[in-house]
Amino acid sequence: MFVAGQTTGVLTVITDQILELTIPGFRRMTMPPDLSFAVSIVTDALYSMAGGWVRHDCEEVHPGPHSCSDRSRELIGAGTMIALWNTVPHYFSFALTAIYPPAV
Repeated sequence: MFVAGQTTGVLTVITDQILELTIPGFRRMTMPPDLSFAVSIVTDALYSMAGGWVRHDCEEVHPGPHSCSDRSRELIGAGTMIALWNTVPHYFSFALTAIYPPAV
């Protein structure tokens, strides 16, 4: 469902912004510290679980086709993984890709 996916995305962006503000010198770093990636993985998993719960709850009330399936979200995740391949540690991309389906 649209609302669940958008909420998860907004929460992820807000968390990333908070990490940037709380880690001294974050914007000058070529690579953020591993702690920021660990926090991002954990919070993204929690947000995905919450989004999946909201989506499930909404589908019970409003059954039928929805705007963005899990498969398309997984494809978006794979595209993001490819785009960030030389920017973030590989374990980060693999962790997010592996955690998303069971979390939802």
